[in-house]
Amino acid sequence: MISIVIPLYNVEGYILPCLKSIDKQTYRGFEVIIVNDGSTDSSLSIAESFSSSASFDIRIISQENQGVSKARNTGIENAKGEYLCFVDADDILASGYLETMLKALDEHRCDVCICNHEKISEECDVIDIPSAGTASEKVLNKHDALKLLLYGKIQAGIWALMTKKEILAELRFAEGYRYSEDLEMVWRIVATAEQVVAVNQPLYGYRVRSSSAMSIVDDRRMDGLKLFIALGDFLAEKDSDFHIAYEKYGVSRWVWSTLWQEAAAASGFKDFCLRTEKYHARQHIKKLLTYPAFKVKSTSLLYLLSKRCFYLSMSALGKRRRQFS
Repeated sequence: MISIVIPLYNVEGYILPCLKSIDKQTYRGFEVIIVNDGSTDSSLSIAESFSSSASFDIRIISQENQGVSKARNTGIENAKGEYLCFVDADDILASGYLETMLKALDEHRCDVCICNHEKISEECDVIDIPSAGTASEKVLNKHDALKLLLYGKIQAGIWALMTKKEILAELRFAEGYRYSEDLEMVWRIVATAEQVVAVNQPLYGYRVRSSSAMSIVDDRRMDGLKLFIALGDFLAEKDSDFHIAYEKYGVSRWVWSTLWQEAAAASGFKDFCLRTEKYHARQHIKKLLTYPAFKVKSTSLLYLLSKRCFYLSMSALGKRRRQFS
């Protein structure tokens, strides 16, 4: 059986499409654990109403507001399934989300499966994602999977992942952190697994919302920096060879990504400089001049040559992306 853990907090406009997309799953051997993290809107009542006539098992656990990490950890501790997935309450699933990943895990005898995702707009009410053709699958050992994460060849949130429950025996989401705690957990899960299978198919619909944590650029971002610095010690225990590459690029790659998000959010160049002082960016960006990806390497060089030009370029790119969304 698969346990689907859904943290619930003030998403009254989105939880119903999420649950409807789960109801359309072609694989039916699953349970849903909704952890209500102190919602103050009608999210809980909508979930309760849906569960009263649902065609699958739903358990709702309520707790005082303690953050998404605590909610997910509560879900882990109450899961009965052999496999776990983590779904955000404002997102939607392709009908083959569970079946495709479970089949890949069983056929290749892997511990973790990672699928592709597709971004959907804030207004989107589509409850399924068309997936053309047959998905290609690639089996990776832990070391190679970590390298693909490091070099941006795999871009997976915790929601694009299915894992054996035994992998989570000693792993929990970092509580008290407000940013990157889900991505850091992806790294820990992959580093604990022996074999990972990557499915090249968009099975998850990730909703882009202006109020989501990913869209907010403030002091919460420092939580992510702290987590990724501390992650190095964990990776050194799990794969000492990979740790060498992580020490060179891991935290610096996180800083690079945050810099362009700060550029998109800043009111001007002076504001951008003030926002980014805390990251000690220059020392990190220097490391990326030998990073394999041209986009990262070239924009890092631009930053070192002219911080203003970097800001203007990334700011313009960010605005275009927001307009497209």
